[in-house]
Parts: sequence; structure tokens; C-alpha cells
Amino acid sequence: MSALVNDVWDGCPDVWKISRVCGSFKERVKAENGSSHPCQLPSSIAERIIKSCTLPGDLIVDPFCGTGTFAAVAKGLGRSFITMDISKDYASVAAERIFGSKSGYIEY
Repeated sequence: MSALVNDVWDGCPDVWKISRVCGSFKERVKAENGSSHPCQLPSSIAERIIKSCTLPGDLIVDPFCGTGTFAAVAKGLGRSFITMDISKDYASVAAERIFGSKSGYIEY
């Protein structure tokens, strides 16, 4: 019989227990048509990674921006960023989230 993940990882101080971003969460970013990215990363995870690996003013590159979580958190933490996505829809959602505008920052 195999062990459950929680049985193995409970009590490990190096394991982050952070909920995924569910559809009803306030953090959930949605496109104009109401659709959302299938695997949006919680901002708290991005913040931990960015703070532990960079200093203010450093450059972060995220080649799979999705809804722009890493770029939005990087901007808030005083880091520079370059981000991109193959999907124009997700790139527009990310630009809206990061800059408050869908235009002026996207090149297709």
C-alpha cells in the first residue's frame, strides 16, 4: 500500500503548503471572455522564489508568463522583468494585470 502525499510531507519544514489558485479565489485572473489560465500560480509562491533568488533591481525572465504572476510580483518587489507567452490572449491578460492596460507594452 502506498503512502499519501500528506503522510509523507507533513512535518517537513522545507515544504511550502500553499493552496493553488481556485476559480473562486480573489487572486484568480480572468480574460474578458471569462476564461482563466488552467494553472495560475499563487503570488505567494512567486514572491518566495523571487525574494530568495534575487535582489531589488535584478532582472527576472519568465518565458511562460501565463497570467503574469511572476512579472506582477517582480514589479511589486522592485525587480525588472522580461516576460512572454505564445498565447496572445494570455499576453493581453498579463499586460492588463501588470500595467493596467492591454496596449503599449505588447509586441506580437
